Amino acid sequence: ALGQEHRLEVPQTVAEDGRYFDHVPLFAGRCVYRDDGSTGDADTAVLAALESVGALLASGRLTHSYPHSWRSKAPIIFRNTPQWFVAIDRDVGDGQDKFGTTIRERALQSIDKLVTTPVTGRNRLYSMIAARPDWVLSRQRAWGVPLTCFTKKKTISTDPNFLLRNEEVNKRILEAFEVEGADCWYKDGAKDRFLLGLVDPNEYEQVFDILDVWFDSGSTHAFVLRDRADGSEDGLADLYLEGTDQHRGWFHSSMLQSCGTRGHAPYRGVL
Repeated sequence: ALGQEHRLEVPQTVAEDGRYFDHVPLFAGRCVYRDDGSTGDADTAVLAALESVGALLASGRLTHSYPHSWRSKAPIIFRNTPQWFVAIDRDVGDGQDKFGTTIRERALQSIDKLVTTPVTGRNRLYSMIAARPDWVLSRQRAWGVPLTCFTKKKTISTDPNFLLRNEEVNKRILEAFEVEGADCWYKDGAKDRFLLGLVDPNEYEQVFDILDVWFDSGSTHAFVLRDRADGSEDGLADLYLEGTDQHRGWFHSSMLQSCGTRGHAPYRGVL
């Protein structure tokens, strides 16, 4: 909470290969776990550094079954990594402010003023949205709908120039997706295809994170109701009907996605 209040940078210390990054003082290159799963030299180096300045209160060993990969049984490292978020408490700034200026305000007011739902369902959906944090959009998996972003090399995520914002680049991506689908993002030469002639491809990294699948399902209102000739006149669904687990799933993600893009709920009723 203090870090967010004062906008402190979150340090990234351990790389994907389990070694400390080169920029980390004292421990650069030290290995947390070796490739065979055995303990590397990082633990002893950290303990020795703490002890050398009188900051080590105690050390010991214990055996426990967590955390390990349930697939490979290999030990897991918790790492700080940059992710992509939808900020639900910042003003959206699109002028669609009838139900509020932020995604959370729009969602809560939509539930109160626009959506009919049984009381238990209303309270469940309302309380979950009222208490939830920002929406983490990114996933690190091999395949899925890509986050079509480019980031500037040698900058950190808080830098205003970190994310490439270029309408002509976006237009190229949109046109390619319309014709070829999302696979075009993964084809050889995709970065040059989208950037050449507009910006220097050598200055940017192509992002290969994929979207949270709840974003996919949450956007169905747009292409089922809004973008079809036989959709509804106002783009609203009369009823979203699913199991109660969808108050944290499809009902929930559809609400957030629609409030961010359209200013209000995508449905008149939820059951």
